[in-house]
Amino acid sequence: MKPLSGHEKTAFGIAGVMALLFVGATVLAGVLLYTLKGTERDFSDYRSKTEIELSDLEKEKNQNAAYLSELNKQLSLAEKNKSELEARIDETEAALKEMEGSFANKDALYESLTAELETLKKSLSDKEKEIGDLKDDIKALGKLASVNLNRQMEVLKELEKLLTEGAPMNKVETPLLDGNGNPMVGEDGLPATEVRYVYPKISVYYEDIGRGYCYGWNENTAFSSASCVKAPFALSILTEASAEKATYDRLLAEYVAQHGPTDLLPDYVWTYDMNKVFTYTEKGYQSGSGVIKNDPYGTEYTYSQLFQKMLKYSDNVAFHELKEAYGTSKLKALAKSMGTKTMKNNVYRATAADLGKSMKAIYEFIESDAAYAPLMRDAMKSSIHTVMIGSGVSPKKIAHKYGWDTDAYHDMAIVYDKHPYVLVFMSDMDGGGKEVNAYIQKVVGLIDDLHENFYK
Repeated sequence: MKPLSGHEKTAFGIAGVMALLFVGATVLAGVLLYTLKGTERDFSDYRSKTEIELSDLEKEKNQNAAYLSELNKQLSLAEKNKSELEARIDETEAALKEMEGSFANKDALYESLTAELETLKKSLSDKEKEIGDLKDDIKALGKLASVNLNRQMEVLKELEKLLTEGAPMNKVETPLLDGNGNPMVGEDGLPATEVRYVYPKISVYYEDIGRGYCYGWNENTAFSSASCVKAPFALSILTEASAEKATYDRLLAEYVAQHGPTDLLPDYVWTYDMNKVFTYTEKGYQSGSGVIKNDPYGTEYTYSQLFQKMLKYSDNVAFHELKEAYGTSKLKALAKSMGTKTMKNNVYRATAADLGKSMKAIYEFIESDAAYAPLMRDAMKSSIHTVMIGSGVSPKKIAHKYGWDTDAYHDMAIVYDKHPYVLVFMSDMDGGGKEVNAYIQKVVGLIDDLHENFYK
């Protein structure tokens, strides 16, 4: 083989360097492309999870800018008109003073100038109000939402990390069986068990009531709804009861107009009588949550009080009596009308999205002028066990209903922010306790951050 000359060695060296540069550039391009695609995926995931199209936000921003420009034009014109009115007022007042000083007070002319002056002053007052309103609109427009997408992505990543790997593990004990399928006994004489730890099942649903922004995590996973079912059950009955009360009040007014004053409509039979009395007896006892079970037998409650105790204390005695009286057909119809996926087939099971729909419907009811809206609103605002959503969004106020049973530890709430929103947390962390509550509060706090950023 012929030895390489110096020039050939140099040429091969340069070629090697170029090859290395080409490989490096190729690798760098691949890394950049992967990063770009990852960023695109992140933003796509963000849009998917929040149901917000960036183009919509950009369109809204442009519309707001155009509206702001138009308001500023109107303000400029209004201020110009105000200056012209002030000048005409000065001229009219000067003319009146001149007439008074020269004793040339001709009645017709004097009255005409006086009337014109009053008209000009009224126009000036109206124009000042118009200017004030325009300035308020401009100020309010400047405070409209501008979503910080980078911050939203940070919150979403932190939230999803917390949801996927930050929860306390569930302890699962399984009885050990011998070859014949009989329970085994340990050295302590107690049944032998195998202990393992599994990651809990968790679902979350958030929705901004005003603007419809949403976030969901396993929001279509079905759970036992536990005592959460008591809130939509109450809604289904109190909606009907409110409609009946409105009808009764109208009929009573018509009767009074024809027959004179009376407090009661003759022969009216109530379907939903909130003054009906329930007497607590041994037969009515129900275990589990509630306060009526601790009261002496013979204690009386109106149905209105039963609804209050069912929603405030999750009272099982009250729920059982009301369910016996009214059934669940209205609840089933409500579940279907709301478009729920699981509740419509089984009212005792629900997804976080189902309960989110329920809480939106409850918000619309309790903020209405329906006869029994105040009863439901006050009961849910004072509902106990606020260690989940209530503590997570504090000091904001909530109206909520919790559910706690085997494989169920849930809370669903209306959060009374300046821009109210619905939040549902469902899990199988039925052990409850400080560690679980602290974890839920972290999740809730991050979702509240997500909501707040829409309006910064």
